[in-house]
Amino acid sequence: MSVSVCRSAQCAFALALVLSLANYAAAETRTWTDKSGKFKIEANFIEIVEGQVKLERPDGKKVSLPLAKLCKDDQAYLKDLMKRRRSGAPEAENPFEAGSDSSPGNADAFSGVPRGGRPSRGGPSSANGWQIGDKVEVRDHIKWEVGEVVGFDPEWDRVFVKLDGNARMVQAHDNEHSLRRFDPDLGSGGAGVAGAVDLSSIRRIVPLGGDSGDFKPDPAPAAPVDWKPRPVGLNPKSGFFENVVGVSFANVGTTAVIGHSGGAGVHDEQSRIEICDLKTGRVTAMVEGPPKLKMVAVSPSGKKLATISEVDTFFFGPLQIWEVNGKQLKLLKGWHVSSDENRRRVEWIGWTDDEHLMTVDGSGLTMWSVEGPSGEYQVTGNGMKGPAFSPGGKQFAIGTDNGFSIHEVASGELLTKIAMDHGFHRKVAFSPSGKLLAATGSSTIEVFDATTGGKGIEAYCGSGNSDKGLCWLGEDHVLVGGTDLIHLPSQMTVWTYEHSAESVVPLAGRIWYVFGGRGDDALALLPFKLPHPAVKPVSESELVLQPGDEVSIQLELTFDLGQDISGNAVSPQDQLKTALTEAGFLIVDDSNKRLVGRTLPGETKEIKYRMFGAAFRETQKASYTQRVFELELVVDGASVWKRRRVLDAPFHLQLKENESVDQAINRSMQADNGFFRSTVPSRVLPTAAEKARTSTLSINGIQ
Repeated sequence: MSVSVCRSAQCAFALALVLSLANYAAAETRTWTDKSGKFKIEANFIEIVEGQVKLERPDGKKVSLPLAKLCKDDQAYLKDLMKRRRSGAPEAENPFEAGSDSSPGNADAFSGVPRGGRPSRGGPSSANGWQIGDKVEVRDHIKWEVGEVVGFDPEWDRVFVKLDGNARMVQAHDNEHSLRRFDPDLGSGGAGVAGAVDLSSIRRIVPLGGDSGDFKPDPAPAAPVDWKPRPVGLNPKSGFFENVVGVSFANVGTTAVIGHSGGAGVHDEQSRIEICDLKTGRVTAMVEGPPKLKMVAVSPSGKKLATISEVDTFFFGPLQIWEVNGKQLKLLKGWHVSSDENRRRVEWIGWTDDEHLMTVDGSGLTMWSVEGPSGEYQVTGNGMKGPAFSPGGKQFAIGTDNGFSIHEVASGELLTKIAMDHGFHRKVAFSPSGKLLAATGSSTIEVFDATTGGKGIEAYCGSGNSDKGLCWLGEDHVLVGGTDLIHLPSQMTVWTYEHSAESVVPLAGRIWYVFGGRGDDALALLPFKLPHPAVKPVSESELVLQPGDEVSIQLELTFDLGQDISGNAVSPQDQLKTALTEAGFLIVDDSNKRLVGRTLPGETKEIKYRMFGAAFRETQKASYTQRVFELELVVDGASVWKRRRVLDAPFHLQLKENESVDQAINRSMQADNGFFRSTVPSRVLPTAAEKARTSTLSINGIQ
């Protein structure tokens, strides 16, 4: 990256602009612009002396600018102002107001018919129809601020807005990315926002503290599903960059909603929501959703929707409640649900009934009454993602960094808790009986008996795809990410379903896959009955590795390893021994079955870092070589399982005293040798047999 260097006069001009923005007042300052339009300054006019325009900035400092270098509107303004002073006529309070002879440009610049469908009130307007006195929200850096339109610069497509509260003036580009309507009855962006609900007195439930309550399983209702699920063909995408951002199924009934966001352009913010009838296989309505939609949830009756959008970069909310009214959405209300003022990021939303819904953010899980809105209770904890509901719908389980807990939906009461050695944002799911819970690990699935709190089964799962769903298929199978079908009695993956679906959701005895990711043409919501008939358990005779086998260790290291993640210098040899022992293998010195741990160099790459602090804007190049880590199970010289990790230079570096960038990269890449502590599968099929137990799921069915 090249370093930008500007001339001293231009730098002083730009610096003056930055300093003056904080104190800009509508009645006291004017934006002065040079002929190029690149440089601007807010200041009061004092006088003209020998072709130099004397100005005073809001901070009291005085500057001089050549009259000949000002833009034509500023020169016209000064000419008119000097005439007024010579004639003794009063100066306009706001040189941008309607009817002022000193407004920039001329009246004809404001006289066109406004675009965008906004009614004209007879005064000047912007290109998109904004009027003097309009209440708006203007993007001030990354936040939206409420203010009032006080003027326009039609030549540069700018709107001048005086902010509420501090009277500071800002300039906004005349487009929807910088300026939007503010309705005092609806709130921010017309979102029906009541502001953040006061949760200072809400009952907060600590999920892993104190004693557990009484836990009784909440199994699925005995009544069978009385309708036949049908596949739903979705409407074509509006553009290449449209993506599925939310999928939700009504707890009862046959309604599903699919949220789409984006369009033909990479920065398109529009969204659409499809409402589907799973019984008829039809899209019953397609409605326009809020811009930059991030998630959507449908109420049990299918008559209400809840949405969350990204209002600014890294800022989510508010929660908006809509009524499905034919082919349109009617906004009912909205409020900020996140109690994290710095981020306002929401992880999950979902309804429990048509009058109550849950949200999960950085503070935990909150139950809301829509009627208020008011907070009913909050389950606090770190690392929460989304809850899992019991088959009967009366309980929910939520994972934290330290385990998970089960609560009563109506009251939030803690029913039982299960602690774990680590959490890592685990997902959990109830079995159909409501007694067992499956929880994801980094490479395993652990099954717990909720009535005792004990762990019964741990099975290897190598897909790492749990973000797309975790669900039970009967009491003996767990499906991870819609991909790995794990047979719990044998503790291994017995089938792999390869797919490109955006989401995987269980409902009505089916697993529903939403197809139509970025770049895909066909979109569909398809129900699959899984496991399909071809799936059968694996017999011991088919395995090339199983618990009790003798396995030797082989190390192939090309560079030194650092400490593990806990800061302990555990040798790779000892880590491999631990992994084999936990998998149930016997460790011997020499065997035809080997666990190989290796390190090797990867690609050599170049990276640029931009320096901060005193050396801001300076960039430095560095060259580094990737470090590759592999674990491999080998039987009779043939690879039957492999796990690989590639370590790159970090995106951010913090230099120590007298340390170079190259030295910092080398230090940061002194890799965590805890990789060799990874879980290895205890039961392994030959490669050919594993491929034979693989199917592809697509809009063409199971292949």
